[in-house]
Amino acid sequence: MAFFCFAKPTFSIRCTLLVLAFALLGISACKDDDKGPKEPNFNPGILIANEGPFQNGTGTVTFWDRATGETSQDVFAAANGGAPVGNILQSVRYHNDLIYLVVNNGAKVVVVDAATFKQVAEIKGLAQPRYILPVSDNKACVSQWGADGLTGSVAIVNLNTFTVEKTIPTGSGPEHMLQAASRLYVANSGGGFGGIDSTIAIVDLNTGTLLSKITVGTNPNSMTVDKTGAIWVGCSGFTDWADPANPLNAPGSLVKVVDGEAVLTLALPEQAYDLIINPAGDRLFYLSNNYGGNIHAHSIDQPTVHPAPFVAGAFYALGFDHVEGALLAADAKDFQSNGEVKVFDLSGTAKRAIPAGIIPGSFWILE
Repeated sequence: MAFFCFAKPTFSIRCTLLVLAFALLGISACKDDDKGPKEPNFNPGILIANEGPFQNGTGTVTFWDRATGETSQDVFAAANGGAPVGNILQSVRYHNDLIYLVVNNGAKVVVVDAATFKQVAEIKGLAQPRYILPVSDNKACVSQWGADGLTGSVAIVNLNTFTVEKTIPTGSGPEHMLQAASRLYVANSGGGFGGIDSTIAIVDLNTGTLLSKITVGTNPNSMTVDKTGAIWVGCSGFTDWADPANPLNAPGSLVKVVDGEAVLTLALPEQAYDLIINPAGDRLFYLSNNYGGNIHAHSIDQPTVHPAPFVAGAFYALGFDHVEGALLAADAKDFQSNGEVKVFDLSGTAKRAIPAGIIPGSFWILE
């Protein structure tokens, strides 16, 4: 900002003071603008769903711009007049120019325009929803724990009307889902209230019926498909801390499923959570604890798991940036203040940290 003064010499002191005053105002205004929320572009980048404070407050969405490296916080509120997205923001998903924000305690999915992030609809009639998986242009499945956190099901949602058309019971605490042609695989995690399940439910998407269940490890929570087409399941196991002799106690495990049958189970010293795979489909990554664990790696052709962590830390969520070929690991810190997402290459080297909101727990890559 430039200012010019053409006053006579007798007014030079006054003019100098005015110039300094306006200059200081200009500098102050620029600083205030820099501190204010920036309008995100929603170019290619990463969306981070931050759960927000447990049982109170609201979740938020962070956007990291791949082109500029800049981060925008709370983009939902910024685009919707300060409105909260709700408590707890469990996960985020993109589909057909819309972004779906799954709000657990709010019992809804908030639908926003991907270009502006303005809300366009809400999917209601849900009970503790967890994840949404579009299975066609017009239909999506939402895993939900149910009002009691145990009687889980999958809701079939019409994406034209944003309404629930049908609910299919699947098992206790359904979490992540996989689609294979007309079949939906649902990991029944046992729920978050001491429940136990050990099954993957298989749903026929054409008829909307439960076909069968595959018995795997205790409390399966996440799944991925390797280069051979085999399904790998991450299981967190179960521990009764009050009764170490409880016969239901079981370790975490990695389970390989081929043609609807568990053909390999690898017991783990801790848990397996947020199981993902590299683009080549031959190397698994998972967290060793639901609430803050190390990153572990496992090659699919190895008969045993390596006990040492791939990256040591206390990470709350794990994802994969397939554009950069990098791991995304959420650090929730103290679960009360803002967290961050750390980016690691496939050798385990830290590349950067992306500032996030309170309890970052889910990611989506925008291309």
